[in-house]
Amino acid sequence: MADTFAWEGAFSPVKVFGNLYFVGTVPASTHILDTGDGLIMFDSGYQHSLYLVIHNMHLMGLDPRNLKYIIHTHGHIDHFGATRALVELSGAKTVIGRADKEYADGSLDLSYAKELGMEFKETFVPDILLDDGDEILLGNARIKAVATPGHTPRCHVLFLRCYRRMRDLSCRTSRGVGYQYDVQGISRQIRTSVFVKRGF
Repeated sequence: MADTFAWEGAFSPVKVFGNLYFVGTVPASTHILDTGDGLIMFDSGYQHSLYLVIHNMHLMGLDPRNLKYIIHTHGHIDHFGATRALVELSGAKTVIGRADKEYADGSLDLSYAKELGMEFKETFVPDILLDDGDEILLGNARIKAVATPGHTPRCHVLFLRCYRRMRDLSCRTSRGVGYQYDVQGISRQIRTSVFVKRGF
């Protein structure tokens, strides 16, 4: 189990820089980008910890009903377990790598839930399937996805800019070729993946 009781994973929210916030828990990161035209969430966390994420959003003055996109770095339960409930609350569009779609919709039981002693029942059909180099645009945000397969078949590192007054900062999410188990030829992907530096 990721944590015996959800509240044991509680973590105080923080403004990371400018319009980027951390609202997640100890075992599962969740970030919010305020674009000026709505909120973008990066990974929703575990379903049983959703109330902690919502509480943290309110503490930072962020309304979950203003979510426009929930972007997932990859298809594991600690990154998309709470997504369906948030979609029902906000109507947000869901985004995930194309090859991880079946993890989200339950077609493939590879969400890593069983390995954690959990069940993934809150499946969802993603609205947008990311390919390498795709971008999501909203308000002052431009988020670029760079494929880094390995941990799952279609992990993505996400590049974005955060703004504070007249200063901006280039940021990225952390994901890559690290893996926890060998399924569906993931180890072969690690050996054969080629990474090219891309301009942003």
